[in-house]
Amino acid sequence: MDDVEFPGQPDTREPGMPEHLSTFHEKLSRYQTPTITDSICCWTDLLGFGSDLYGAKWEPSEALWISIFNRITEAHRDCYRKLDLLTEFALTLNDGIVRCCDLANIDHIDRLSMWFRECILTHNRINEREQRQQLPGARTVLAHGKKLIHGPSELTVEDFVLNYTKLDPSGPSRLPRKVAERIVASNPEPLQLNLAFSKAYILDRLGSRGGIKGGHFYIDEGVLQAIAHFAKTKPHLRAPIDREEGTSRLFAIPRQDDEYSQDDEYFHLGFRLQLPRISINTTEIETSVYRVVEFYPWDEPLPFTLPVV
Repeated sequence: MDDVEFPGQPDTREPGMPEHLSTFHEKLSRYQTPTITDSICCWTDLLGFGSDLYGAKWEPSEALWISIFNRITEAHRDCYRKLDLLTEFALTLNDGIVRCCDLANIDHIDRLSMWFRECILTHNRINEREQRQQLPGARTVLAHGKKLIHGPSELTVEDFVLNYTKLDPSGPSRLPRKVAERIVASNPEPLQLNLAFSKAYILDRLGSRGGIKGGHFYIDEGVLQAIAHFAKTKPHLRAPIDREEGTSRLFAIPRQDDEYSQDDEYFHLGFRLQLPRISINTTEIETSVYRVVEFYPWDEPLPFTLPVV
């Protein structure tokens, strides 16, 4: 990108001046090599959202605007009430909610268990309310994938002020604070080339034609593999339980630590998955997906489960 100058400000720089002409250039300089991490993404989509807009020919009436407003704001508030402030990043955008968890930031499997629980509680709360209001509900998909960090999370007006125009080149400009702080470009780091988000979105978009039907909670096989790998790399964690039980599959990390003496009375986390599995084989993605019917949280003894609406 060319150097940015404000009108009326001549470029008085001379050879040998600092490399970073502005905060913009300094921010870009931080990203010289790729950073790749593991991510789990939870994508929640309000179903049937576009049908009313199509019916209104993209000219909503006042009543429809109010209905859309209420549906969006209530779903977003459900997410905000269940955010794990130490673990995740969430982006609420119209009829979709994306929540990202970077596995590199998880120091204990119980933190991952708590995040899964918050995702499920959000899904349940949205669907319980939508059922009462005779609305289509929400579908949620959990997926795992790599993430490529490649640039700054945001750019503000201040970032584009050339340092030589400032009284102190390392200090703030003379722009009014509200102007200087205005965000002009956003690229949230947790979502940068996040393949977990891409996979979750693709699976949700397949919908009924891919066997991912209705307002349910689905999990990609890759998430289970990521959990198993996480457990394997942490000391003192036992191998996963992974078995079919009638019409369901149980996947769980059993607990074994000083706090609980009887090993199998608690799980760090567990999923009860509906069988048969949903096989996905398209040009975009090839995987297996399961509908989650129950979740086993870390802090409740068996046989307690959290049913998934």
